[in-house]
Amino acid sequence: MSRARLGVLLLGITACSEVIIERSPHGDDGDGGNGGAPSSTTLVVATATAATGSSVDTSSSVGTSSSVVSTSSGSTSSSAGGAGGSGGGPEDCEPGTVASCFDGPPEAAGVGECAMGVAVCLPDGSAFGPCEGDILPTSQQCGTGIDQDCDGFVSVGCDATTVDAGAATASNSGYSHTLAFDPDGDLFIAGDFSGTSVTVGGLTVATPAGQGQWLAKLTPSLDAIWIVTIPGNLIIWNLASDADGRVVIAGRATGAINFGGGPISPPATQDLFAAAYDANGAFEWAHVAEGDGSNDLPDVATLPDGDVVLVSNFTGSLQFEGAPVLSSAGSYDAFVARLDGSSGTAEWADRYGASGQEVLFSVACTPSGQILVGGGAVTGDAVLDFGVNATIGGPFAIAFARLEGDGTPVWSGGFDGLSFGFLHVASGPTGDLYATGAIDGPVDFGDGTIGSPTSDDLFIARFDTSGQLVFSRSFGDSTGNQRGQGIAVDSLGNVLLTGWVQDEANGTIDLGGGPVPVADDLSIFVSKYTPLGDHMWSSVFGSLGYSVYDIDVAPDGTSAIIGMFTTGFDVGTGPLVADGTQDTFIALFAP
Repeated sequence: MSRARLGVLLLGITACSEVIIERSPHGDDGDGGNGGAPSSTTLVVATATAATGSSVDTSSSVGTSSSVVSTSSGSTSSSAGGAGGSGGGPEDCEPGTVASCFDGPPEAAGVGECAMGVAVCLPDGSAFGPCEGDILPTSQQCGTGIDQDCDGFVSVGCDATTVDAGAATASNSGYSHTLAFDPDGDLFIAGDFSGTSVTVGGLTVATPAGQGQWLAKLTPSLDAIWIVTIPGNLIIWNLASDADGRVVIAGRATGAINFGGGPISPPATQDLFAAAYDANGAFEWAHVAEGDGSNDLPDVATLPDGDVVLVSNFTGSLQFEGAPVLSSAGSYDAFVARLDGSSGTAEWADRYGASGQEVLFSVACTPSGQILVGGGAVTGDAVLDFGVNATIGGPFAIAFARLEGDGTPVWSGGFDGLSFGFLHVASGPTGDLYATGAIDGPVDFGDGTIGSPTSDDLFIARFDTSGQLVFSRSFGDSTGNQRGQGIAVDSLGNVLLTGWVQDEANGTIDLGGGPVPVADDLSIFVSKYTPLGDHMWSSVFGSLGYSVYDIDVAPDGTSAIIGMFTTGFDVGTGPLVADGTQDTFIALFAP
């Protein structure tokens, strides 16, 4: 979000041109600027005096008759309009000249509650006097509806309101990574099991000996409608629902797997799969991608017509039924594949990458049928070329792209950083791309640098349909680590996030509504923001031993998170009880 400065009122003068001065606040500029605090003061100085009530608009650029002068070290330098002086001399300012000033960070002036003050040049002309009347950033407080810390975002709410919470338990252990609402507000979840039974939403089913995965459909009150169990060595990593209430699961499997239509034997040790079930839990189809290399865990999304889109990364070769063989150019390459929603046969599959390591972590589909992806170029020799805009080169360049439903590129963008964690993308109601994840080191998505230089920070960003940034912001400090684990967007364009924070030095995290306490080791969070990134509500739960993996939002605005817990975990409805060592929790939050 661009942060244009507001116009400032200069008292007692008419501005013919202005000078912007940065100095140490309340310091003595004549002795080398060693007085005052280390932050800078911004002064907007008129070079001619006349009537009271004139206005200077600092949102426009400084003209050629103006100078940008720094006096924080006792010297002045001029970018235009003549050479600067040596500081401390009588020519530093005209005695009695009145200027607007600001003792806070220059970028905060005129943003939110922050306002300029007034300073007057001293009688001897050696310097401007103290800045008086300016309003500086303060700690953001939840629910004020005011941008108190002057970062361009406001807080309009407070804590999340927990509607319901429940557990899915296995007789030994098992937990889930994924969930999705269907168009009626019912909830699909999936997880793993080891033991003789699994209980989800009050329904207990026997499980085959060994290990496997379960898929369940729950009502909006978290009561089970049906449960499907899938024995074998597999993991359901992601799932998605379509407009007809069907559900598609995606993951990785080893050995023969029976999804409901008979055993399927993956030809390699670990292969990607996708399988579809109707709204009643009846098996429809399953597809395993054949390959001779390694595969990362995939993400999945559904298009408005019911077709399925998969993204992930692979080495060696990979083939989806109905599509040509994809061959990696070196290390891991990324792919996007579109499968027919009625059969699972590939309509097309494309590879992206060069000799380095290129990855795609996440996919979402827009209401108009476009495809949004997020990933990056990891190694120094990595190149992501989507066929539009500039190629994206590593190391550690974050990448986003928009494709038509047939794979034709619309736009792509790359953003350099020191490192990044898993990225997650979602589509807004008008097709904008929303993203979260973790950035290690400063990143500029288009409206200024965000992120701390020494640790992982949670971020959120929104790009419009043409690839232009709408806003970006990050959360965290320079000591702890924060990560976005999931993102969803409701029908109004409001953004839901979930993730975790770890090892915060001061024992708090500010998710936009002001500092809130967190556990010493690790806590999970859920938060909501307006379409422009302003804080609506947030809450933090748990400690080390709990994890969160995904979030989604129902048509009525109710949101749900899913993760792993042990006995005693409380999201606001009372402690949940685990049967095994690790079980699944689900929590619902009011809009």
